[in-house]
Amino acid sequence: MEVLPSYPNHDRVIEVCKSLIGLAITVSASFNGKTIPITNVNAVGDILEEVLFPTFRDELGFRQGPNNAPTDFFGDETDNYRFELKVFIGSPGFDLANFASYIDQLCTKNGVFDKLFRTKYIVFEYAIDNHTIIIKNFHYLNIWQFPCFTASRPLSVQVKRGVWYNIRSGTVRGWSDKTKTSHLFIDKIIESIMMCSQITDKDDKCANIRSQWTDILSKYAL
Repeated sequence: MEVLPSYPNHDRVIEVCKSLIGLAITVSASFNGKTIPITNVNAVGDILEEVLFPTFRDELGFRQGPNNAPTDFFGDETDNYRFELKVFIGSPGFDLANFASYIDQLCTKNGVFDKLFRTKYIVFEYAIDNHTIIIKNFHYLNIWQFPCFTASRPLSVQVKRGVWYNIRSGTVRGWSDKTKTSHLFIDKIIESIMMCSQITDKDDKCANIRSQWTDILSKYAL
C-alpha cells in the first residue's frame, strides 16, 4: 500500500507558525482625525488572515485563496495542498464549514481525499491586551480533530430552528483526543447525513462518500 502523501514543507509550516507566538499586532483605523483601535473579535479572523499572509507567502510560498471560498491559502502552485486559518480567544467556538456545503464538497470527485488529507488547519489562539492582539498559541490540525462526537448529534453542529448550519469546533482539550480518527469522522458524517432532514439524496451522498472512502483505504495505509 502507498504512504499517504503529505505536504512537503510540513515541518517548516509548524516552525514558522510557532515563531509567531508572543508577537503583538496592532490594528487601527483613521477616521475624522482620530485613530481607532480595532479589536472586535468578529473582525479579528479576517484581519489576521490579511496580516499573516505576507509572512506565509514569503516564508512558505503560500498563495492566497479566493474570497468567500473554503480555502484560505494554497501551499503550492498545483493547489494540491490547502490551508484553513482559524483564530479564537478564550474558547474555540468557531465554525469549521457550512454543513450542507461541506457534504456537497465531500461528494465531488476526490472530495473526501481533498477535504481530509489535502487540507490542514492552522489555528492561532490570541488575547487582547491594551488594544493589542497578542498571539498566545498555535495548533496544526486535521478536520477530524475538531468536532465533538459525543453530543446528541453525531458531530457538533450549530442548529437554529431545526436547521443544521455549521460544523463547530469542540474544546481545545478535545483536539488531542486520540480516539478521534479519520475513520470515525467519516462514520459520523454519514450518520449526520442520515439524521439531517434538510439533506436531499441521502442514500446517494452516503454511497458516494463510502465509495471514495473504500478506495482510499484500499490504496493508503491509514
